[in-house]
Amino acid sequence: MFQKKKWQVVMTCIWGVVFARSSHAYSSEDLFSGVHQLEPIAVIATKSDEFLSNIPNSVSVINYEEIKRKNSSSIKDLFEEELDVEVRSQNARYGISAGTGRSGQESINIRGLEGNQVLLMIDGIPMAQSFQYGAASTGRVDYLDLEGISHVEILRGPHATQYGSDGLAGAINFQTLSIDQLLVPDVAHKGYAKTSYRSVNQSSLISAAWATRLDDSEVLVLGSGVRGHETKNQGSVDLPFENRTKSNPENNQQNYLLAKYRKHLTSERHLLFTIEDLNKNRSTELLSGRNLRVKDLDAHDKVERQRLSLDWVTSNSIFGFEDESSIKWWWQKFKTHQLTFEEQTFLRTRENLVSQESIGLKTQWTNKIQTKLPQKWIYGLDWQHSVLEQSMLRTGDYSGQIKYYPDTVKKETGIFAQVELQTSSLTWIPAIRFDRYALSPKTSGYALSAVHLSDSAWSPSISGIWKYQPEFHPYFSWARGFKAPTQDQINNGFSNLRHGYTSIGNPDLKSEKSSGLEWGVKGQIRGLRYSGAVFNNHYQNFIEQQLVGGTGRPSDPRIYQYINHTKANIYGTDLRVDAYLNNDWRLTSAWVRTKGYQESREGIRSPLDTISPMRVALGLAYQKYQWAWNLYWSHTWAKKALDVGSVTDVRTRQQVEQFVAPAYSVIHLQSQWRVKPDLTLQMSINNLLDKKYWRWADVRGIEASSLVIDAYTAPGRNVSVTLRYDF
Repeated sequence: MFQKKKWQVVMTCIWGVVFARSSHAYSSEDLFSGVHQLEPIAVIATKSDEFLSNIPNSVSVINYEEIKRKNSSSIKDLFEEELDVEVRSQNARYGISAGTGRSGQESINIRGLEGNQVLLMIDGIPMAQSFQYGAASTGRVDYLDLEGISHVEILRGPHATQYGSDGLAGAINFQTLSIDQLLVPDVAHKGYAKTSYRSVNQSSLISAAWATRLDDSEVLVLGSGVRGHETKNQGSVDLPFENRTKSNPENNQQNYLLAKYRKHLTSERHLLFTIEDLNKNRSTELLSGRNLRVKDLDAHDKVERQRLSLDWVTSNSIFGFEDESSIKWWWQKFKTHQLTFEEQTFLRTRENLVSQESIGLKTQWTNKIQTKLPQKWIYGLDWQHSVLEQSMLRTGDYSGQIKYYPDTVKKETGIFAQVELQTSSLTWIPAIRFDRYALSPKTSGYALSAVHLSDSAWSPSISGIWKYQPEFHPYFSWARGFKAPTQDQINNGFSNLRHGYTSIGNPDLKSEKSSGLEWGVKGQIRGLRYSGAVFNNHYQNFIEQQLVGGTGRPSDPRIYQYINHTKANIYGTDLRVDAYLNNDWRLTSAWVRTKGYQESREGIRSPLDTISPMRVALGLAYQKYQWAWNLYWSHTWAKKALDVGSVTDVRTRQQVEQFVAPAYSVIHLQSQWRVKPDLTLQMSINNLLDKKYWRWADVRGIEASSLVIDAYTAPGRNVSVTLRYDF
């Protein structure tokens, strides 16, 4: 009863803001009168610049000013106010045979799906996929550096039409700092230097960026360095034993470099050359891994990413059939090196190396046709060639090098076309894309036989929006998506007969597929912007690792294999309001609710644990030239028992109850003082009331009977301070 009343109160508050604000909007002269003055612009949904209220999809934008205002310590914190976007980042409790928390910020969840089912891009370039096999666990988000990111766009729902494979649940594009964000017109030089301290991990940051304008070109250079320790939780047991609940000690180092050079060939044509270099090192003393048998457990991890890209952009016709053209060539390399030492009566080591090196080409042409029915055609070609490698070197109880999957060459090609048909108030956007992919394994160093796989997919979509009035823009969107099988799902082979299990590959895997429908409405009433959406997404051919045979004896081991096992249905509601009360005060509110289930080939339905609980948030911000502060409150409901599946006990291999995180509310406070026009001091107090709570994304999969459940708590009250000098 209490939960129901609480839900009603929250909804009343949200819509009360809408109606109260709209009734007052036309009588207040101090409001922003231009409907687009407050509105962000996004590219990710339509592949061209559009105001959010004109996009027939659920899209969020975190712009440069918001990123500076948030002063986040991680990508996870950056998405704190995006209620349906979660970053899974468990406390580090891994070891020789377990990978819990090893991959750091391992994946991003959008509307109930995560991992490789969400497309991640950096400046439009696809990022590497994650890989998990026992203790060998690599994520994706740790390949990003927050200091270099200046703009983020989030697209929800299946949209393979725009970007091809992996966008089952949505796509996120992280954009690096651009030259124009530092250099305003008629300014020859611009830069900044800043330093930060964060108590949550006792880290310090030093960062600086500088841009200069030459005769017909510009240069940008950004560098940052971070030194810190483990992220604190709210555990209380500080013992060097497996019942430890405090975070394990860590030493972290991170260095990042971004450089850009833009050459203006003409007033309508330019080249942009970009270099990125990211290097992260982490040393962990895994006190929680010690027991009567294990005397010491230590780990050293290194994450690297390098990128080169060349963009050629023109706003006039080159080939005669287009009005605008862009071509991007890029090279990118991801590498994760994990080394683990375990001391018993003898020394055991595991050295895991995962890398992906890719080259690619992205082209896009735009053609505008002015007739009685104005048309804007966008079409292009994407091509990517990747080499994926993995190896594990073992010493101690086992010796030698093994591969969980063979080194693989992956080739992907996609062509797409969309047309935007406009009338005075209606816009229709039909689109279609064709993708073909092929995976070719190399058998060198791989103990088992390997198979090749190639397939293709058509991805249509159609969306429309009725721009009836600025206050009322109803829209709909329907799209299909797909995710191609990964190299480790197709060819996967490892045996441990001593413990009675083995895994095998599957050359007959099919792509995971999705079909999503969304209805919504957006609008602006002077200083108020709102949106509401309901969505229903269906998924088929979900790839899962299943037990397909065996009893567990050394002579008859359990056989695990990736198969197309389940289909799923995820549906929900998304409501958001952003109101400028006047030029100084801003009120934000949001409520999201997602439900769903998965169904096996045998017709058995079960909960989909990756779906996050219902959430609501309210924010109040004040900003003057010299002072600014932001108070943000969010509440997360507890999941119901029927919405949570069982988990496998790591010791008995039996199905047991899963821990269900209780409901919680947290408050964050941010403040800013512009000491001088070029000097800014920021301070944030996160978890202001020092609430003890668990994020579902981080505690999911832990047994209800776990004695170390406090090890997975979120940080308590913590403070961050940043000083920035602009010059």
